[in-house]
Amino acid sequence: MTPPAIDIRQVTFRYAVAGTAALDAVTAAIPAGSITAILGPNGSGKSTLLHVLLGLLQPESGAVHVSGRAQHGFSRRELSRIMGLVPQDEHVTFELSVFEYALLGRAPYLNLLSLPREEDRAVAQAALESVGIDALAHRPVTSLSGGEKQLATVARALTQAPEVLLLDEPTSHLDLANARRVLGVMRSLRGQGRTILWTTHDPNAATAIATDVLLMRNGRVIAHGPLAEVMTGPLLTATYDVPVQVIDVEGRKVVMVHE
Repeated sequence: MTPPAIDIRQVTFRYAVAGTAALDAVTAAIPAGSITAILGPNGSGKSTLLHVLLGLLQPESGAVHVSGRAQHGFSRRELSRIMGLVPQDEHVTFELSVFEYALLGRAPYLNLLSLPREEDRAVAQAALESVGIDALAHRPVTSLSGGEKQLATVARALTQAPEVLLLDEPTSHLDLANARRVLGVMRSLRGQGRTILWTTHDPNAATAIATDVLLMRNGRVIAHGPLAEVMTGPLLTATYDVPVQVIDVEGRKVVMVHE
């Protein structure tokens, strides 16, 4: 049996020793090749979970396994080759071109003082093409629109050639057209065999592309499993603490909040 891409086992994390747990005994197995949406209200622990999976935060208890291997058994460089992150908002202060920005993703494959090789440049170019912004390669990142910048950040993460791509609220600040474009890129990446794990507070964005859903509230898992089983009115009501109805419209689930 193929192991999960990520296996989260009873993970607890708090930002202060005496504080409330931001993650409280979180357990979930993320299937390889899935698009898993982590849904929940603000403060539910979604972003914290991504940072734990990346090894940026160390849990006080529990464990994370990546492709069947304990996370702590990987070096930082090894883990960076397996998992890439698209943060919610990444500030670029240097006057980098879009191509140079994407090329930063090759850092896990380079020595400290070595320059990018031709093969590294080819990977960066392919990443720009895969998200549809290769025509912007020579534009400064600081000149991009919100949607273009988000796609550039996705390209930078793809240049790492990760097996698993983590995205933190990738559509939260985008208009409808650019949000749709980003979701389409995520769907195509799954078609290339990558595992996608992303946080969102928008259930309808999740129903558009997700295969699996992880519902969280107050650092705890409410439910986890295939979208058809988890995206239900009662479970979403328990997650968001408001009355929620889920209806089928032309074969797709649509989430509606009642007044």
